[in-house]
Amino acid sequence: MFPRPEYPPAVQLLFEAGHHSPSADNSQPWRFQWDGIVLTVTYDSERVRGRTFGPDEHATLLTMGAVRENLLQMAGCLGLDPTLLPPETGSKLSSYARVKLEYPEKTSANAEHHPLFRRHTNRLSYAPSPIAADIIEALGTMRQGNCSVLTLTDPERIHTIARWVHVASEVRFQTEELHEFLGRSLRFSETEANDGDGLDVRTLNLPVGGKAFLRLIKNWPTLNFLNRFRFYRVLAAIEARPVLNSMTVIGVVGPSTNKTNDLLDAGALMERVWIYLNSRQIAVQPFYVVTDQIERLKSRKVPDLHSSQIENLRAEVREFLNSAETTIHMLLRAGYPRKVPIRSMRLPLETVSE
Repeated sequence: MFPRPEYPPAVQLLFEAGHHSPSADNSQPWRFQWDGIVLTVTYDSERVRGRTFGPDEHATLLTMGAVRENLLQMAGCLGLDPTLLPPETGSKLSSYARVKLEYPEKTSANAEHHPLFRRHTNRLSYAPSPIAADIIEALGTMRQGNCSVLTLTDPERIHTIARWVHVASEVRFQTEELHEFLGRSLRFSETEANDGDGLDVRTLNLPVGGKAFLRLIKNWPTLNFLNRFRFYRVLAAIEARPVLNSMTVIGVVGPSTNKTNDLLDAGALMERVWIYLNSRQIAVQPFYVVTDQIERLKSRKVPDLHSSQIENLRAEVREFLNSAETTIHMLLRAGYPRKVPIRSMRLPLETVSE
């Protein structure tokens, strides 16, 4: 149960809306605060330190942009008059969104059925059918600040994206830090998954025996041994196959300067696209690995052994976009689903709010 029943119903719904945002490996790094006038979104350092991306990293800013989008969509649904205030900054960013609300006592019978609550990740197979033309056209009109949507339906260009995913994944599966990060996020039992965070392996579309094998290679020494036999190539091929077989891939593109506002805008646009597609019965699976490796290259976190691969990857992305000033902030595989997936759990709301 929500721990602060004195909060107006509209504020509680806004907390719920923000809490349904996507995050890296379902880490849910946000914290919501309400002072009676302004709803503020911050990074919960105490809860997630060492378990996900840091507060100023690219992936976190995308996540918090998605939170902001959900808050504003819910505020609109409730008929509130929200004012988006600039994030508070000191020596470092201390908040990602601050929403001033008029008439927070308002509520709506339709709010609990808002499409944002139905947004989900679908890693299962999709039907080999093109997405309806009106949906593709609508995606082309979506923008947020300096960010826009790139919709790819040409098989040759999709194959290029799949090759990028393969290259980036090869490096990922040869990087101890990233593999251990993934291992800590995996939830193998229903009891573990019911805690509400992390990656429930039931959502991963594993083949028969896949769960046991994933448990086997969860620890880095095992995978590192198998990588002597180039096992990372097998894992990368598995990772890239859904993109390779996709009829549609969507890129959220924008400035490569990593300015906070641009990344928050990219996350907001990603979320708007995702909600829209799910509302039109289109399945979505995010792929962050290409962007992640390029961001790690910028931060000099890519192992020297693999830096030339990612340098070449970044050059290919720039050539693909015909711009050195623009990058892909997120890739989304999209298509008509064959099956309804198991949905990831969420932490109790009281864990992420005060």
